[in-house]
Amino acid sequence: MNEKLGTLPICVGGLGLGSAAELAPSAFLASAAATVALQDLMLPRDVIYVDNFRLQVYDMWRATNGDVVALENPSQKHWIAPCLNRSVDRWLQLNGSAFDKARIMAAGIPVIKEPMGLIEEGAFRPDGYTITPWAQGRSLAWDVTIPHTMADRYIGYTSVEAGTAALKASDFKNEKYVSLNNLSKIFQPICIETFGPTDKHTSLFINELTRKIVNITGDPNEGNYLKQTLSLLLQKFNSFCILDGAARYLTLIAASIWMGQNISSALPNYVESSTK
Repeated sequence: MNEKLGTLPICVGGLGLGSAAELAPSAFLASAAATVALQDLMLPRDVIYVDNFRLQVYDMWRATNGDVVALENPSQKHWIAPCLNRSVDRWLQLNGSAFDKARIMAAGIPVIKEPMGLIEEGAFRPDGYTITPWAQGRSLAWDVTIPHTMADRYIGYTSVEAGTAALKASDFKNEKYVSLNNLSKIFQPICIETFGPTDKHTSLFINELTRKIVNITGDPNEGNYLKQTLSLLLQKFNSFCILDGAARYLTLIAASIWMGQNISSALPNYVESSTK
């Protein structure tokens, strides 16, 4: 049961560790619809092509989810929504824990992702904005950043004091979105370094978020659950960085061997570029 909860998106109280098999049909149909114009340009115009495989997948998808999304819709969000709703409903029916049910229901706080029009000047958009008031009658706008602890711009600070990369990133976000701190809005930067430290304001916000969730669920362990979720997301992000760095490293070695270059002489340039 907990494994099933982990596959649900974070927006509905899960861990975001979705199953590739379950997401594949929706991703394929969205991608196929979005690339129709490109396919028409690439394929010969004197022959009419019918994508039978796409139609087969669409028929299978409709048999499970109903005729609720048009074949021409390129939005993966729309394709996934019926699958997600069905998974949540099934999970709630099978799960007998009042705490877990409350956690799922509590995730339904109305928010807008990357809202437009909050800032009159410029094209800046925060990551999210609550439709209902968060505190003191004001809505909450937030923006997340994950600064690299070892990046060149931060290494001079993080080598002296832990968490200074998150602090610098927080100061930058506050300056960038200064106009969102007014009588009707509260702006909250969320800054977590790749090595884990956060700035003071991010820690206070996580504690406040935990308190609000505990008030709804009644489970005093919500703080641990939330921090575990953040930890998993951070590890997932770091794994992507490591895999990307390893791929670049192996490409550098292969190119150096092919060109007969001394590998050790090429490493300093690689290390410098990979930490930016």
